[in-house]
Parts: sequence; C-alpha cells; structure tokens
Amino acid sequence: MHSLVDRELLSQGEVFQDERLSMDEEAAQKANEQDHPGILAGEGKSNDFRLDGVFADYEGGYRILANDNGSVFTTLGALGRGVHTTMSGSLQNELSIGTLNIGAAARERAERIFEEWIVPSGLDVYVITETTSGPGTQFLLSQFETAGWAVHRWPAEDRDRGAMIVTRVAGDDARQQLPDDPAPGRSVIVDLATVPAVRIVGMYVPNRGNDPAKTKRKEDFLAIWLRHLTTLKPLERSTILVGDLNVVPVGQNPHFLPQQPFEYAWYEELIGAQGLYDSAVAHNDGGHEPTWVAHNGECYTYDHILPATKLKSRVSEFKYDHSTRARGGGVTDHSALVIRFTVDSLDLRPTHPLGEARQRELF
Repeated sequence: MHSLVDRELLSQGEVFQDERLSMDEEAAQKANEQDHPGILAGEGKSNDFRLDGVFADYEGGYRILANDNGSVFTTLGALGRGVHTTMSGSLQNELSIGTLNIGAAARERAERIFEEWIVPSGLDVYVITETTSGPGTQFLLSQFETAGWAVHRWPAEDRDRGAMIVTRVAGDDARQQLPDDPAPGRSVIVDLATVPAVRIVGMYVPNRGNDPAKTKRKEDFLAIWLRHLTTLKPLERSTILVGDLNVVPVGQNPHFLPQQPFEYAWYEELIGAQGLYDSAVAHNDGGHEPTWVAHNGECYTYDHILPATKLKSRVSEFKYDHSTRARGGGVTDHSALVIRFTVDSLDLRPTHPLGEARQRELF
C-alpha cells in the first residue's frame, strides 16, 4: 500500500524554490536522476530533505509516491514550473524559526546581515527586531518581497523602532489594533498554515534605562500585551513568542541595567498563565546564554523563544548563534536564536531563492 503526497500546480511563470520531504537521500537522488535528469536534488540531513533550485519548464502535474514509512522512491508525471507544496499524510516536515535584533542597521550593515546570516541560515520564518523606516530595513524588506516571501509588520510611531515577521510559509496577519498600545510597531502576529496550527508573535519590547517616562512606557506595553495575549489566546493554535523582549529571566540579576520587579513578573506570567515555556531551559544543555553584552562586560539574555508547552515534544533543535555579534566581525550586537519543530504539514509560498535579486543587482 502506498500513500500519495498531495501537490498543487501553480500558474505558469512562478519559480519553484523549496520543497521538503522526509525521504531517504540516496533514493531521492536516484529517482530524480532517472526520472528527471538535470533537476537539482539538493542536500539531505536527518529527516529533512530539501530540493532547492529552479526547475525547467514541463507541462502537466507533479506527484511523488511514498511508501508507508515516508521514504520517497519515485516521481510520477511531469514537473510544472512553479510547484506549490502542501505536505500531508504520514510524512513529517520541519518548521524553522530564527530571530535577530539588527540594531537599527544602516544599509551597509543590513547587506551584511542578509548575506552573512539570513541567506546561509536557510530558515522558514524570521522575526527581525529593532527595525526602522531607514534604508537598511528597507533593503531587507525588498530582498524578501522580491523573492516572494510574505512580510508582516505594523506602522511604528514616528522615529520609533519596530519588529517584523518574514515567512516563506503561508500565513495570515492576526494582529489587531490596540488603541492603548504605547508602541504599536513593536509587535506582529502571524497565523501560519501548518498542522498543528502555529501562531507566531514577534515582539521588540521597549527598553527603558533609568528614564521614568520610558519605564512607564515599558510597564504599560508589557501589561497591555500580557492582557491582549491572554484575551486572544487561541485554543486551536499553539503560540510561539519570539524576539527581543528586553527582559532577562529569573536568576539573572544584572547590576549595570538592573531589572525591576514588574519585568521579572511579566516573564514569570508568560511561563505560567500563558502556557509557554522557555526553550533555552528545556532544550539547551547550558540553559540561558547571553544575547547582549554591555560595554562593561555584563551579560544579558534579552532575546527569547517561548513556545507553547504542547509543542515541546516536537522540538528537534534549539540553539544560540553568537557569530552574529562576534567581536570584530559581527553584523549586530545581539546573538541570534534558532528553533526547529517537526510539523505534520506546512503550506509553502512559491518563492525565488533568497539573494537571487541581490546577485543580479551586483553583477
């Protein structure tokens, strides 16, 4: 008995960029070489297999026949230019999410962030924080949009910094206007087309220093969003809170920028009543690692990925990437965080390879 993996042929002119299947690498290579010479098979790793490349023009549909254990061993039919994939059935797929504070990057540094971290990381969803209305953020936006990625962001107050979610997984903007939000451009909510259903909340919490007005703004922001997340908590979706929360976890007691009780309480409330958990504690052997270091050398874990507890058994990897803030060669002053989940299915947008437009621009 065999099961057929569902495929949808999109309109002519779209370019196929990514499909992922749980398959045996050798079998997939052989099938592609025999049935469709010249197709780039890509690289295989663990249970995730990628096909990255632009397929030649063919007429007709595209099917992949899989046996019951999910090993794909042959392709049937012809390939269409622009195949949009919906994974289903017994095959398991991977959803990868990364976050990075880009530090209000100007154009030159934004180009480095894109070329040295975003493109090589090859993730499905990016939560990018400390964005601006300037040319650096606009460069990143244009690169993603040109490649067919969805960009989700909300307008920020004049000259304020913000957050955005960019994704090659199909999804809908689920954020609502909050009239009392003191920093409306610093949070984004996207419901992804995955099974199980996942809601990404991207956030860049305001900092405060020792300024009483900024402290009040931060306290209001945390209280409003805790209440809003509680009110909108979707029973049918698993929430993942991601970004630079500008709050250190309980157990860290910084002296240079001391944390106030309301900040510790907010973090504890997220882990408690919100049904989220700290992925660093659960999945990183060393627990929390610093994601930002003050000029005096004091370390802070400001950046976090807090998933719903019911996703915990699906996590295949969590890691900090400190190369982004490496002394003398980093692209920003924050570390990146990456998490990977297995999902039963995910709906991928039709996209071009990231960096393709950039290469044309350069050459």
